[in-house]
Amino acid sequence: MAIKVFKAKPFVIDGDTLVSWENEQPIYYRIRWIDTPETKRADDFVKTPYDKSQWKWGELAKSYLIDYVKNSNCVIYVEKGLDIYGRTLIDLYRDRKAIVTNYQRLISAAGLSAAYLPFPQNINLSPRDEITIYCHIIRNQYTARIRKEGIWRDPNFIMPWEWRRLKR
Repeated sequence: MAIKVFKAKPFVIDGDTLVSWENEQPIYYRIRWIDTPETKRADDFVKTPYDKSQWKWGELAKSYLIDYVKNSNCVIYVEKGLDIYGRTLIDLYRDRKAIVTNYQRLISAAGLSAAYLPFPQNINLSPRDEITIYCHIIRNQYTARIRKEGIWRDPNFIMPWEWRRLKR
């Protein structure tokens, strides 16, 4: 897959979703292999302590991505296909394509995302950068959990996919 650069800074929807415009049409991008907490929408209201926890961490994850984009000279991405909602799946980098600037690696180390990884046998991990990102996400999440950083220190936090399932 080709390395691409956003023509303008993309707009941050939440901690794992961006939007940019091409030919006056929005293109949505989903950062793959991570799932960040959900952000509160206008019609949401607190029903449980889990809601408040989800939204608090969702706002922090969103702020993390806003800072990541804002503090870069250019935002680089590598397209990895489409998700079930038609969003372009991407790996995200700041300034240059290198593991030290990879967003998935950084947000998982900050304890603001949960790994949302396919089983290794279901994906092509032959390119070196694929296995490197995959392993960094696992290692960084493990370290954040052990150190009780970010979402891992909150007793009311539940995984974003669990929280969405409960909201249906």
